[in-house]
Amino acid sequence: MGTPIRFFLLAHPDDEILALPLLFDSRFKNVLFFVTAGKFDSRYGEAQKAISYLREFGLEIDLLSNHHPCFDGQVDSEYSSAQFKYLLDLVSQVSPIEIVTSFYEGGHQDHDSAAVIGYLLAMELEIPLLMFSTYRKSNNWIVPFRVMSPLDNPLIFRFDRFNVALASISLFKIYRSQWKTWIGLGIFVLYRYLVGKTSSFKYITARLDLDVPETFYESRKRANSFLVKSNHQQLIDEVIGRKYFYK
Repeated sequence: MGTPIRFFLLAHPDDEILALPLLFDSRFKNVLFFVTAGKFDSRYGEAQKAISYLREFGLEIDLLSNHHPCFDGQVDSEYSSAQFKYLLDLVSQVSPIEIVTSFYEGGHQDHDSAAVIGYLLAMELEIPLLMFSTYRKSNNWIVPFRVMSPLDNPLIFRFDRFNVALASISLFKIYRSQWKTWIGLGIFVLYRYLVGKTSSFKYITARLDLDVPETFYESRKRANSFLVKSNHQQLIDEVIGRKYFYK
């Protein structure tokens, strides 16, 4: 029996930075798939460099090409049940023991879309779903977002703090196209990895909650939360019909 596989369903190249503790879990082989990046996307090239760097730590990581990518920021409106069928067939060939994706927490609309897609995959394949927190809205006017801080009670997860923090710094540099993002988020990510709480992950065993108090993306005028959630519900209905009901 080979090494068990975790399948990472990620919205964008660089989202793996927020899941590094899971990637550093040597018990698993990791397979990454990006919803918004095709083989000829510049960010895909950065992702390839990032994975090559992570392999230097002895990690088993593969990257699967997405032949039907969506545009950044538009996954909820572009993603179709046909794309889901394509992904389901692809993941079935990989035979993972669990799916890893981002929380549905209203930080970025594409992260929430990945949460829905990952949840549907886990349900169809009848395997566990492990979610990680990225960022979400806060009520602090000085820092209007919270990084790696789930809305509900997360899993306590211990990891190699030094190597994970070291890797995150290197990945900030590799993803040059996203320098503005990591100037804003990087210090908070480093804090979490070096001295902060280790609890930003959770296995989802109940219904996926599509209702979050407030969305950070709408406060930044990036998308309309009502339309985003409506598109997510439409995808759910198209894939599995009315058999399952979500909050």
